Amino acid sequence: MTRSWRLLLALAGTALLVAMVWVIGPDVIANGVREAGWWLLPILALHAVVYALNALAWWVALPPTADRPSLGAAFRISVIGFAMNFVTPIVNAGGEPYRIAALAPTLGTARATGVVLLYVLIHAVSSLLLWLTAIALALTTLPLDAATRSALGVALVLVLAALAVVLAGQRGGVVVRLARLLERLRLRRLSAWLAGRRDGLATVDAELVRTWHERPRALVAAVGFDTLARIAGAGEFLLVAHALGVALTPTSALLMWGLLALAMNLFFLFPWELGSREGSLLAVSTLAGMPIGFTGLAMVAGRLRELSWAAIGVALLWSESRRPLTPPRTPP
Repeated sequence: MTRSWRLLLALAGTALLVAMVWVIGPDVIANGVREAGWWLLPILALHAVVYALNALAWWVALPPTADRPSLGAAFRISVIGFAMNFVTPIVNAGGEPYRIAALAPTLGTARATGVVLLYVLIHAVSSLLLWLTAIALALTTLPLDAATRSALGVALVLVLAALAVVLAGQRGGVVVRLARLLERLRLRRLSAWLAGRRDGLATVDAELVRTWHERPRALVAAVGFDTLARIAGAGEFLLVAHALGVALTPTSALLMWGLLALAMNLFFLFPWELGSREGSLLAVSTLAGMPIGFTGLAMVAGRLRELSWAAIGVALLWSESRRPLTPPRTPP
């Protein structure tokens, strides 16, 4: 990645972060800081642990070669990648291209793309495991009406089906299959673009399949660390409840955190999840029997945490733009 591209990404990330603050409202953020008080600090520290576990999962999945980046570099790239995803207003699609560009100088573009896509699949598996856990806890611990129980039962079946598809893709390759599916839609420009890159797509698939077959224990460990990161994130609700003096068990916190994550993926087209996040949090909090005060502080704390870590990621990106360039490595 050239210094100009680094600088351009840093400028774009800063602009989007400022836009996010403007949309939410500086007065709302200031009131939220006063309401959250010093409890915002342990919430931010908690998510440092979450991002560290994400980075560890990604680092474990990388091939153990001499050119593998250090764990510290993986943490830095992960934080920047998540920040880029957050400030991308609609589809959260900025982090993966950055990760590929950051790894390409040492791993080569094909391998970098392969390992980044592999982590995308690992992240998807951990998401599905979290959703399954939350749905199972809701079905077994909450007094639900028939309609809610039926909806959760349907969601359980769909999540299990999605998990089977993702696991099958990791074992047998998914990129080329996806390219063929897109070509069958007869989109001429897209089909021509894919046809010119078929060899590169096959290389990416080969990286995915080779990692699955040659290093299955590393993949299992990576999924474990990433799932642990998602479980640790539920501690945010425990901290909010403790700040208000509200009783909340770890099981209920995990249940709400998982259902909230599931709802957020249903409303992924909403810019910055504005409105959809707050409405979903109110729904899952009510389902778990939490008071409205908890919901309000959880909304504020979550937004402040997102903005703070997005700012940290953008700051790291600015520091990246000043680093000396590393020439891209040409794979043999």
